[in-house]
Amino acid sequence: MQVIRDAWFLTKMEFGGLRYRNLFSFLMIAYITLMSIPLTHGLHAIDKEPWPAHFFVDFYFLTLVPILGFIFNKKSFNYHRDDSYTVGLAHMRTMPISFQVMMTSRIIQLILPLVVNGTIYFTVQYLFAERLFDGMTLVQYISYALVWLGYAVLMSAVYIYTELTRSGKVYLGVTIVLMVCIIAAALICWFTKVSVIVFTVEVAKQSPLLAPIIMSLVSWIAIYISIIGVRRKLKTRDLM
Repeated sequence: MQVIRDAWFLTKMEFGGLRYRNLFSFLMIAYITLMSIPLTHGLHAIDKEPWPAHFFVDFYFLTLVPILGFIFNKKSFNYHRDDSYTVGLAHMRTMPISFQVMMTSRIIQLILPLVVNGTIYFTVQYLFAERLFDGMTLVQYISYALVWLGYAVLMSAVYIYTELTRSGKVYLGVTIVLMVCIIAAALICWFTKVSVIVFTVEVAKQSPLLAPIIMSLVSWIAIYISIIGVRRKLKTRDLM
């Protein structure tokens, strides 16, 4: 319990007290959510021939759903210029903060915004994208949302490892590489006439329990591997 208390205290410090300072972050999520609504209006879960807009929708979701696990603040915007992640890590190393507390706090910092932002994002999407989710029960839609949140956690495993083991410039480079990979994946899906969005809807309909369980296992195994990698790297990393 002491680890949880210390991690929560560290989390509150990181989020600036979880008060008005994070208003901009929620406004950003609201904007992302509103932008996704018109994109999904033209999609049908029963489509057999994905049309060009499917590429943009898949790219939009694959790129922006992982952002639901972030709080947008000065630190997250200036990391490439100020190397703010490394500076923050060096500051924590000067205090009696164990690796367990630090990583527990980082996981909390992932889960909290993911739950809040994800609830807003997928609730609004469910209410306004009725054509895509026509015929889905509430349980099936929750399954669909959990699959995408699992994807967000999976991507976050890469970001967490890079954030804690590399410089801000390398972090930016990894982000660009991931963006290129997402564009390539969306193009491949379009050329092969497969829509990621439609596919996840159909999977959630057919396996509402199995799909999120498998995705959750894969994503949290990735987080575990990321934590192991961070522990090993921090033993030798020079923070100066």
